[in-house]
Amino acid sequence: MQCVRLPSEAGSVPPSAVRPEFPPSRRCPTVSSKGGSSDVLSFLPWALLGGCGCARLQRSSRRGGICGVLRARQAEIFQVPTDGDEVSAPPGLSSKIAVAELEGKGCGVVATSAISRGEVVLQESPLLGLPASFESAADVETLLNATSLRQLDEDLNSALTSCSQANQDRFWELSDCHGEHKTAAGIALTNALQLGKGGGLLAMSARFNHSCKPNVQGGWDKSQGGGMAVWHALRDISAGEELCFSYVDPYETDAERQSTLQRLFKFQCRCPVCMLQGEAKMASNQNRQQLRDLKEALELSAVVADDTAEMARELVPQMVELLDVELEGSPALKSKVLHVGFLLAWEGGDADLAKSMAQEAWENAVVAYGPDSERAAQLKLCASGEVPDEDLEDILLELDSSEFSVPGPPGLLAEEDDDDD
Repeated sequence: MQCVRLPSEAGSVPPSAVRPEFPPSRRCPTVSSKGGSSDVLSFLPWALLGGCGCARLQRSSRRGGICGVLRARQAEIFQVPTDGDEVSAPPGLSSKIAVAELEGKGCGVVATSAISRGEVVLQESPLLGLPASFESAADVETLLNATSLRQLDEDLNSALTSCSQANQDRFWELSDCHGEHKTAAGIALTNALQLGKGGGLLAMSARFNHSCKPNVQGGWDKSQGGGMAVWHALRDISAGEELCFSYVDPYETDAERQSTLQRLFKFQCRCPVCMLQGEAKMASNQNRQQLRDLKEALELSAVVADDTAEMARELVPQMVELLDVELEGSPALKSKVLHVGFLLAWEGGDADLAKSMAQEAWENAVVAYGPDSERAAQLKLCASGEVPDEDLEDILLELDSSEFSVPGPPGLLAEEDDDDD
């Protein structure tokens, strides 16, 4: 897609100009749909797998490091589709967005006309699939060591030979922040997202840059064939505005966010939140620290509180109010906070409060993930008084995970699978 030059408002990683030669190809591997997981909270920058707080990933890391996984046969790592379909362009690309060249930050995605809150802005299938076995990454440092990177690069290059030339071109157009010269492994670590139980490269989704106050949210819809990424607008977006999501924990202070982004993506964020000065910056940091403290208090209350309903009644409204002030009332984060509130209120025997929080969580989930998403459907049942048959403590283990997870990850209530095999 042809880029147009626009002024930049946030820092990002400009794509490298170096592109290696690549052999002719056939078709593109995709993410496996076997054992797919929830559409909610499933996006994760692939380089951030290690060290994240997700209980499932922590359990996986104890079962073996990434080196063993990367030594697996290529056929076990990349699944080639049997239907012969080729991914050449996002099938659900809204006419209201376009890739644009942004001054000082490479390419990004901008709105070409006004986009409404909750509107679908992109639906996309992956160019390449990385299956669930990659979730055994023990930490970022292990994943980034030279031996692992060499093996990952070999396997990716082998898989790319099965892609069409057009899709190879789209792959090599993506940025690489992990070396002076562009490599397949560097592109994967810079751009891959967790999709259901596996991971993958999505050429258009990878163009979304980072902002500490995001305006789009991604989810994984496993009901569509082998699965599809679906992005919704979190608020009204004006024509000419850039579409961004957050690569980091939204409850970190600006210094913590900048440190994470520099360490993992090699850029300094210049979004409006990070460019605040003086008292405004101090207030923002205080808001985010308070959100983190409240999240931790909410987690603790599930374990030690005598009256979990009272804790939900006290803590959840404070978090919702702060989200309105600091993160433009993020419906993605609100849905998670209110879902936790529902669980605590129900556990504490306050059915009215529980249903009220579930109803509000559902309304926010519809905006962030869509009315047909798995998360929205689950919350709709909760609002009607149907409680999922899940152990509260198991669900609350998920509080430390999110769709874009890093050490000290964002969000509340992420997907968790009991797949300890």
